[in-house]
Amino acid sequence: MTDPWGARHEFVAGQRRRPGTFWPGRPMTGFVADDFGLGHVVLVVPDLAQADAFYADLLGFTLSDRVDEEHMKVRFYHCNGRHHSLAVAEVPGKVGLNHLMLEVKSLDDVGTGLDLAKAAAVPVLRGIGRHTNDLMTSFYMLTPSSFQIEYGHGGMVVDDVTWVAATNDRPSLWGHELTEVGRETAPGILADVASVMA
Repeated sequence: MTDPWGARHEFVAGQRRRPGTFWPGRPMTGFVADDFGLGHVVLVVPDLAQADAFYADLLGFTLSDRVDEEHMKVRFYHCNGRHHSLAVAEVPGKVGLNHLMLEVKSLDDVGTGLDLAKAAAVPVLRGIGRHTNDLMTSFYMLTPSSFQIEYGHGGMVVDDVTWVAATNDRPSLWGHELTEVGRETAPGILADVASVMA
């Protein structure tokens, strides 16, 4: 299935899992996954209303909350207990992939990951901080493919029976400052809508 801007989405059901067979590549407590899925993805879209009609009305994602500030408008959606598995950020005239989030089971894993990224000269785009909506403590680094990885811990779990979507006027409670390389780097893999739709 393709979204309104031509990006193809694949849906899978009944995938076989073998719990306990994953071994991390370095000593760590592991990832928060299983019933919560891999993490979350943030897509860049040119129009939030069209994105909501596709992801919420058609696909059935539930709105978790919003961030509305002068230079950024983002909608966050969930399909399980994870606060959000999908977010869409509005950038007029653009489509693309901003970042993929991976959640680890301890804050020490986040700190160790940050140290390892710096030691390996992996560009850190945003320093450590804590988000307003899901309370994730994380940092952002650049991948060789030009999208970002958010590496974090402590994401909120929501319950559809009691959860009420809210609007935040900023993305972070503290931190997540852009680094110098972050200020000079494009926010993910972006393309002009016109070129994608041609």
